[in-house]
Amino acid sequence: MNRTRSNWSFMVCCLIVGFVGIRAGTAIDRAIRARTAVSTRSNYSPISRPPQVTSDEIFRTAVDEIEQEFVGPGSDSSDEHMRDAAIASIVASLKDTSARYLPPGPATIRREQLRGIYQGIGADLTIATVMRQDVDYQYLTVQTVVSHGSAIHAGLKSGDHITEVNGRWVIAYSATNATGAGRDASAITAKRAIDLLSSSSTGKVTLTIERIGSAPFHVTLPLRRAAGLNHHQTACGSRAEMITVRAFDRSLIAYADRIIDTAVQQHRALIIDLRQSDGGVYCGPNDSDDALDAALHVLSRLSPSVAFGKIERHPGKLEDVVRERNTQAAIVPVFVLIDSGTSGLSEFVASSLKSCSKAQLIGEKSFGKPELMQVAALRGGGALELTYGKLHAASGAALDSGIAPDLKTAPKTAQRDPALEASLVLVGR
Repeated sequence: MNRTRSNWSFMVCCLIVGFVGIRAGTAIDRAIRARTAVSTRSNYSPISRPPQVTSDEIFRTAVDEIEQEFVGPGSDSSDEHMRDAAIASIVASLKDTSARYLPPGPATIRREQLRGIYQGIGADLTIATVMRQDVDYQYLTVQTVVSHGSAIHAGLKSGDHITEVNGRWVIAYSATNATGAGRDASAITAKRAIDLLSSSSTGKVTLTIERIGSAPFHVTLPLRRAAGLNHHQTACGSRAEMITVRAFDRSLIAYADRIIDTAVQQHRALIIDLRQSDGGVYCGPNDSDDALDAALHVLSRLSPSVAFGKIERHPGKLEDVVRERNTQAAIVPVFVLIDSGTSGLSEFVASSLKSCSKAQLIGEKSFGKPELMQVAALRGGGALELTYGKLHAASGAALDSGIAPDLKTAPKTAQRDPALEASLVLVGR
C-alpha cells in the first residue's frame, strides 16, 4: 500500500514538473525567438532546455511571463514584489530557521537594533526547537529582552514561546516562510510576526505566551521605540571594574581597553555582564557594527592565547577562531555574569573567558544558541541575515545545550541582583 502511494506521488510530481517545464520551455522559446529573430519553424523543441540559456535568462523570462500573462485576485506582479518574494523563497529553501531576507524597511530597523535602538516590543526573537515525545516542535521564542522596552516591563523572559499574536496562531516552522499562512486568516507566519513585533508601528499587540512551568497566559503591550546602550560601565565598589555588554561592536574596543587598563592599574577584578546579550553579528572587518572583531579584541586583552574557540562554517568541519597573540595580556581576576538570555557570540565569549582566562561564570544557564549571524547589505537598501557559522568551545565541544555557570544564582529582579552580589563576595575574598 505504501509503495502504491509512493508510485502515485512520484507520478503526480512528474506531471507537475513536466507541466512547469513545458510552460518554462515555451516562455524561454518565445523570448529567444523574439530576441534573435529565429524563424518559428525552427527545429527547437519547447520542452528541451537550450544549453546556451543562462539561469539569469530563465529567471527574467519567468518574471516577464508572470507580468504579462498572470491574472489573479489581488495579485501583485510588480518587479519589487516578485524580487522580494524570490529572494525570500531562496532563503527559505536553506532550511535555516534563523536566516531571513530583509527588504529595505526591515533592514533599516535591523541595523538600528545592532546599535541598541529597538522598535516594537523591544526583544530579540528567534525560532527555537523543542523536542517533545521524540517530535521536534518549533516556536517563535523570546531570545533576549531590552532594558526600557515593552517586553521587559510586561514581564516577558528569555525562553518564552509566543504562540499567538492578536489571536492568530504563529506558524513557526520557518522564520522566512512568507506564504504558509496566506490561506488561513487565523494564522500568521513567524516572518510576519517578527516583522510586526519589531516594526516601527504604533498601537498595542496581545500575545499568548507559553512558559515552562506555567499555564499559557495573555499579555498586552505597546509597540514603541526603546533606545539603549550596547555597552556601559557600572559602578560596583572599589575592588572591581564592571562592564555590561549587550552587543559587541567596534566602539567597544577603546571603551573596554580603558576599563581593563584601570582594573590592572588599580589592582581590581573585572566583572563582565553578558546577561540578556546575544553578542551582536558579523558584518565584515571594516563595518562599525561588526561584533566578531570586537569580541576577539576583548578576549586577546585578557588572555595570551591565540585560539579562543572553534567555528563550524561547514557541517562537521571545525576551524580555529584565532587572534594574533597579545604578549601583554592583562592578568586580572575575571567574573562573567550569564543568564538564560546569554546567547550567540556572547555564549562563545563566556566559554572562551572560562577556558582561556580562568574566568568564573556566575548566574544562570545560558540560552544554548551559539550561532554567529551575519548581516550582509544588499544594493537597494535590503539585507540578508544568514548564519555565518556555529560557534564551539576551545575544546571543540558544542554549546547547543547552553553553558552552565560555575556558581548558580537566582534570577535578577528589580530589588536584587544575586549574581552581582555573589561576584562581589568572591572579589572580596
